[in-house]
Amino acid sequence: KQMKYLEQTSFLLIFYILYAISVSLIPNTATAKEETSPFAAVHNFLLGHYTIIGRNCDSHSLYQGTAEITSLGDKLRIIRHIRGQKIIGEGGVEYTLSGETQVLRMRYTKQSHGYEATCLFQGDLDNYARISCYIYQPNVVTTRPGLETWFINHK
Repeated sequence: KQMKYLEQTSFLLIFYILYAISVSLIPNTATAKEETSPFAAVHNFLLGHYTIIGRNCDSHSLYQGTAEITSLGDKLRIIRHIRGQKIIGEGGVEYTLSGETQVLRMRYTKQSHGYEATCLFQGDLDNYARISCYIYQPNVVTTRPGLETWFINHK
């Protein structure tokens, strides 16, 4: 009886060792992809067509428009249509506040002025991205930054 128990225990031990070795030899492609693009999942979450409601920097002027976020390698391409003007920019997800918070940072040029937008994003009730942005000109002091809210537009 004791011999049979030892045989079963030895068999299980050998099985677990072989299993552990075989699992460790399988390449983990998910980990490799994450290492090359740590924000890939977040970028995919942000892709899509949006309706924009906003206010210009240093102004009371409100506007509405549309935008599209597409993938551009490890960055995002942002195409905005505001008041008949097409504005193309780039962006990506960055860490802020000592690496605690992820934000969408966009950069674009409008009427020969460079702008930057720092945006918070989260899922809405339907699990689509909802984006709210604080817009400013880098290295320019403003008393009234621009504001935008982006809502997914199901085309």
